[in-house]
Amino acid sequence: MSKKSFLFVVWVLAIPMFAFAGFRFFKHRVVPLPIITAPASYTDGESPPEVHSLPSLSFVNQHGEIMHTHSTKGKIKIVNFFFTHCPGVCPAMARNLQTVEQQYSSDTDVMILSYTVDPERDDVDRLASYANIYSQNSKFWHFLTGEKKDLYALARRGYFISAQDGDGGEDDFIHSQNLVLVDTQDQIRGYYDGTKSDDVERLLFDIQRLKDESI
Repeated sequence: MSKKSFLFVVWVLAIPMFAFAGFRFFKHRVVPLPIITAPASYTDGESPPEVHSLPSLSFVNQHGEIMHTHSTKGKIKIVNFFFTHCPGVCPAMARNLQTVEQQYSSDTDVMILSYTVDPERDDVDRLASYANIYSQNSKFWHFLTGEKKDLYALARRGYFISAQDGDGGEDDFIHSQNLVLVDTQDQIRGYYDGTKSDDVERLLFDIQRLKDESI
């Protein structure tokens, strides 16, 4: 084989390799997600604050363990609000969150936090029974209850789940199908419709993007 022929063969073989390497680079390159400090509806047209912080509150999970809002700092979190007697939206969210658990349950840097909005009925025992239906890893997926005023303050002021005012009183009620993606610094990085499989696929992709940010 002549030198020219040899170089031609090498070049032909090299093109697919370079193309594949380029594809992997652009596919996995880190494109930071936005940091959401407050949706526009919460700021009345004013500029949102530069840094958002969660209210300092404590809750109890399905094992009776106390979990503080800041005790999970350092983890990527998927947060939602639900109630166990919900007939439609909440089971749909839970089934989609099972997909998240299946993909990331062995990853100690990721966790799911599901807060009840009906603490009067959703005590620890009720949450434990509900968790057994949907979760295979109770260390990965936490179902939480607490004082109603604290749960509602976290939903409104912590994760911006509802723009409607309320005091967490007897007649107050919040219901949302949103999943919230929260980074290791407790900053909100995205919202997703927990009842839609394509939104959950986007969530799974964005979890990996958060993980790639630290690489």
